Formats: sequence, structure tokens, C-alpha cells
Amino acid sequence: MDAYKAAPTPDTRLYDRIARNAENACTALSQLMPITPDSAMKAEMAVQQKKYRQFQAAAQRALESMDSQASTPSVVGRLCMDVGVQLKARTDPSNRHLAQMLAQGCCLGVTGCVMARRDNPAASENAQRLARELEQFEQNAADRWRDFL
Repeated sequence: MDAYKAAPTPDTRLYDRIARNAENACTALSQLMPITPDSAMKAEMAVQQKKYRQFQAAAQRALESMDSQASTPSVVGRLCMDVGVQLKARTDPSNRHLAQMLAQGCCLGVTGCVMARRDNPAASENAQRLARELEQFEQNAADRWRDFL
């Protein structure tokens, strides 16, 4: 293992944020699909999860091309997210409540993308474009979840 690790660049920071946002969304969707009673809602979850995986893969490929990799969430952070999702969903597994949770999660994702782009204005156009695409996807996903309210 190298003792020296290069400082993160604007591109690596932005791609890392994209990968983490997409991973968080995939994880939440994976946890909610088994307890979702509505088949139309489950189908929408599967479609969105596939798209999030595509964003995650694109960010991972970009990071690998720069000899980098996405950061891993802390164990405590991941556990808090997992427990929070499970607790909220199992307390009230109605379509309305799950849709509200997912819409809120998408809104957090949009905010995360905006902040990541603004924090890394020197990132390449490709990195900025992918972040904008994820931001737009999450905005559309939030609107789609609101249709289930």
C-alpha cells in the first residue's frame, strides 16, 4: 500500500458524491421494496433503482479512470440510515408514507447534488454534467413519488 495518497481533486470529490448519493438511494429502495404492498409502486422502485445503479456505475468508472474509488460510508452512518429507514417504513408501510419518505429522500439527493456541484466549481464538464443529470433524475423521481401521495 502506498504511504502517499494524492489529495482529492474537484472531479474525484464530485464523482464520489454522485456515487454515494446513488448508493444511498439504491440501499433505501432495496430495503423498502420487500415491504411495499403496491405492485405499481414496487415497479417504480425497480425502475428507479436501475437508473441509480447506472449513475453509480458511471461515477465508479470515472473514479477508476483517475486511479481513485468511491469512499465508503462510515459503519455508524450506514447503520443509522438503515435503522431509520426500517423503523419509519415498518411503523407505517402505507403507500402514502413510503412515497413521502422516498420523495423526501430524493429532495435530499437534489440538495446534495447542488451542494456538491457548487463546492466543486472547477470539476470537469463531464463530472458537472453527470451531477446535473442525477440532480434532474432525483427531481423527477421526487415528483413521481408525489403521484403516489
